Parts: sequence; structure tokens; C-alpha cells
Amino acid sequence: GDLVILARAGMPQSHEGLARVGERRLMIPPMGMCHAAWAGASIVEPYLAFAKQHLKAKVYAWLVEALGLIRRRGYTLAAHDSTSHQLQQATVVSGRSRDAARAPALGRLIGELTRNEIQLAELDHIDVRRVGQIAAPVFTADASIAFQLVLSGLPSTLTLKKLQRYIEGLLAAAAAVSHQMNGVVPTVRTEKVR
Repeated sequence: GDLVILARAGMPQSHEGLARVGERRLMIPPMGMCHAAWAGASIVEPYLAFAKQHLKAKVYAWLVEALGLIRRRGYTLAAHDSTSHQLQQATVVSGRSRDAARAPALGRLIGELTRNEIQLAELDHIDVRRVGQIAAPVFTADASIAFQLVLSGLPSTLTLKKLQRYIEGLLAAAAAVSHQMNGVVPTVRTEKVR
């Protein structure tokens, strides 16, 4: 149920989204969208059930739709706005911080998320300066997701053209790592998730 930072490389252009190696975060929306998009029911159902308790109906509907979008395009792309930033900080698990006392605060923050903080839809219609991170999955031999590669700390001078190059590079890197692991990219699932 947690997301763990396994490694970090490069020199970020900003301090948004930075994390320490070994840091653990709760896997609650919008964190873990890349994993949820390719996971089986044992992961997706609790992820969506938790989200449904807190998200506004239209934002929840977008979350469900966004999982299919992520599978079709092969990556996640989310805005880094005030609520997602606060939620990112609040989901860090350290020592005894996995207590029930945090649940109301997490629920309130999740309830304030916007569609763009869940997932940005079309590249042509977004403000690229708001992009917080891009993530692409790495797959195992049984076509399950092993981990994700994430680009964060993007430059404030980001343009649509640069963003497209970053996405292409990230997808190529994820494909190369999957190949080295004898990974199999799953076919896009089209079944409806509720």
C-alpha cells in the first residue's frame, strides 16, 4: 500500500516533488496513478474505494476515466498545484505517522483535488508550467508493473515542445528498462472500472 522512492538521479530544475531515497508515501489518489492504471483488482478496488469516499463525484468520475487514459497513452501527467503539494507532504510515512488521526486531514485534502491534479488530459490544452511530474511504468515478465520512472523538478521555462521531448525520453527509458528485465508491456485493458 505504500510507494517507496528507490533511487534518484540528475539535477532538478526546481524543488517541487523532490523526495529522499527510501522515503515512503501512502498510495492514495493522486499518488500511485501509474501503478493503479496497470494493477489488478486487488490494488485498484481499494484505491478507488478510498477515493470515492472523499472526491467530488465529477472528480471521481475523472479519476476512473484517467486510469484508462493513462493505459492508452502509456504515462501519467499531473499538475502540481496547492492541494496536491499539501497532500504529497501529508502522505509521507515515517515512524508512527501511519495513524488513524491523519485520515480526516487526508480525506479533506483529497476532497479538494482538481481534475488537473488527478491527471492532465490533453497536452495541447494545458499550461505546461503547472506540470508537476511525468511517470512511466516499467513492466515485469508477467506484464505487471514493477515500478515507475518519474520525472519531477521540471524547469520553470518548460515549453510544450520540451515537455513532449521529456515524455518521449521517459517512455523510451521505461521501455528500455522493461526490455532489460524481459518485461512485457500489457495490452490496453478496456474493461470499465467503477
